[in-house]
Amino acid sequence: MPFVYPDTFTYFAYGETALQKVAGVVANVWSLSASSADVPVGTSVPADASPLASIRSPQQENWTPRSGRSVYYGVLAAFPGPFAAPWNGIILQAYCSALAAALAWRLALGSVGMGYLAAMAGLGVASTFGIFASTAMPDVWAAIGILSIAILVAAQGRMGRIDSAVLWGLVLYAALTHSSHLLVFVAFVGLFAIMRLTAIMAISWKMIGTLAAVLVLSVGLDTGQRMVMERAAGNPPLGMPFLTAHLVDGGPGMTFIRDACPDAGFAVCEGADELPAEWRDFIFKFSSPQSYKRRLVDEDASFALATLRHDPLAVIGLVLRDGARQVMMIGLETTPIRAAIGESAAVATSPGALAQRVREGRLYEAEWLYHSVSIINTALVLAGLVALTFVTTQRHFMTGNSELQRLMVVVIMGIILNAAICGMLVSPYDRFQARVAWLIPVLSIIVLAALLKERRPRYTKIKVINS
Repeated sequence: MPFVYPDTFTYFAYGETALQKVAGVVANVWSLSASSADVPVGTSVPADASPLASIRSPQQENWTPRSGRSVYYGVLAAFPGPFAAPWNGIILQAYCSALAAALAWRLALGSVGMGYLAAMAGLGVASTFGIFASTAMPDVWAAIGILSIAILVAAQGRMGRIDSAVLWGLVLYAALTHSSHLLVFVAFVGLFAIMRLTAIMAISWKMIGTLAAVLVLSVGLDTGQRMVMERAAGNPPLGMPFLTAHLVDGGPGMTFIRDACPDAGFAVCEGADELPAEWRDFIFKFSSPQSYKRRLVDEDASFALATLRHDPLAVIGLVLRDGARQVMMIGLETTPIRAAIGESAAVATSPGALAQRVREGRLYEAEWLYHSVSIINTALVLAGLVALTFVTTQRHFMTGNSELQRLMVVVIMGIILNAAICGMLVSPYDRFQARVAWLIPVLSIIVLAALLKERRPRYTKIKVINS
């Protein structure tokens, strides 16, 4: 089995259901088209024979869809194929990860050869690249999207149409898989516009406009997904009160609750006796039953604004501190793997067969794996930062490689934006930054290989003259 996370089962269930519904629609359309010739003109067709009837699920009072669980990623997780799900989707996901790295390698070195294969094989074993590319979760798509945008900016329209279409497709899908990815890409649009206006980097308006258009399309598709889920469930998707949880756990929220509750009238005031709580406990344990959680979600932004007005310096200090903390959290020590996944949680949201296969997997009890990869990955990231710093000191090389400069700048920007958005808006958590940390060793290997390639002809020429 691939690696899984507690949320994997929800994604898988959503994706499997979506594929079944699509298959039902196709079957109905085929059935109606095959029999339409035998239906006399003017004969009415029963309502339940409509191709759309199969998606009209009855209202289920006990089921509320999660707004943060993308059906688009669920379809990938449950993708059918020659292997048992979710292997088919994981293989495709790993291929997309390697493809983005290959296009970056080719941009910098002109071709992809054995050096690329050896580098990616090593990073697949030693860094978080292998872990996240092999996990049935959308996390790796944050890095894929950042790297794809960096390649498009670096190439400045000089890539072939097919390669450009593939990269834009990767960006679109990455934006659809999780809202945090979308926020990172939206931040890119704003920063790119500022960099263009201030002449910090020559980024074409066409590139900025295309990125904005892709993100608008992703918002539209996500809105459609939410509407379908609401129709199927009979009630709107339920989000999570991340801002409230962060502020309560971080301190300013608790100060506001003590000073302003119960007169403030917020739902969180009703549970003040059970607070403070760690942000994950607040989201998954404190905020229940479901009707209470929906009230917390509805008041999430207003509670955050009220807390900000109550003590702006404390809130600003918290978000800046946690954003900085998130940058350095690249391990996997607090990320649960299979052994930490409760059986009840798995079975409740997915077919029993998947949960059973997970429990029978060889790595179900392999807590040592994430610990070992965390240590090695941290060493690789630090070494990569040293390598990138060294390359930037090679002025002749950097001056003559504007594409490589842009690639480096955008990737680093993406890593920092990912930390800022996750750490400031949610809370620092090692999984959030570990999902993109593997871009540092990948980028460092690419730029070092490009540097060696440039210097190799010079060394060869000197050797020939001396001989």
